[in-house]
Amino acid sequence: RWINGVPVSELTDQKNELAMHRDIGELMARLHNQAAAWTPPHGFIRHSWNAEGLLGDDPVWGRFWELSYLTAEQREKIHGARGLARQKLQNFGQGKDRFGLIHGDFLPENLLRDGNTVRIIDFDDCGFGWHMFDIVTSLFYYTYQDNFESIKNAFVEGYRSRREFPEEQLETFDLFLLLRVMTSCGWVHTRPETETARQFSAMLAADMIQKVEVFLGS
Repeated sequence: RWINGVPVSELTDQKNELAMHRDIGELMARLHNQAAAWTPPHGFIRHSWNAEGLLGDDPVWGRFWELSYLTAEQREKIHGARGLARQKLQNFGQGKDRFGLIHGDFLPENLLRDGNTVRIIDFDDCGFGWHMFDIVTSLFYYTYQDNFESIKNAFVEGYRSRREFPEEQLETFDLFLLLRVMTSCGWVHTRPETETARQFSAMLAADMIQKVEVFLGS
């Protein structure tokens, strides 16, 4: 049905920005709580944003290392990062406190603000994955802003008001941010005809390589 509201990505009201991100963090925590308490019906099947879905030979959103903007040397680095990231995900584990049914595309354009209420739409990419992947997806758009740390802190505050979120999980933020950039590169690689791909492919490729090099050097 029709949902009223303006996409968060189109809002320019800086005065209430942090309060909005607290609301978004709270909304995501409520969503994760609901999913954790929900028993799927017989035959319920969704894709998985697990290590295979993110880093395998056939990722959910496409083979990001084949993006045309990458050199052979850069692709080698990406493959090295894929292996290391798999190890870190295995160590992080898939306990119920950190892995379950997630939205998968919690971007600002999929969040509609109507007065003081924020609603989530577009569940096409909903699947089983890490809660941190959802959290990073929501914040990815803002990582380039000067006040990102304030936005992140407001989101985490809102999330923690509804759901336990230990520092051990928050410390994986950079790992999941890299994974989000990789999946975004896979998306534009498999959809080169879209305006999003034409506008952002080069930037995403450069961002992925920068994050890969930092990740491999950490």
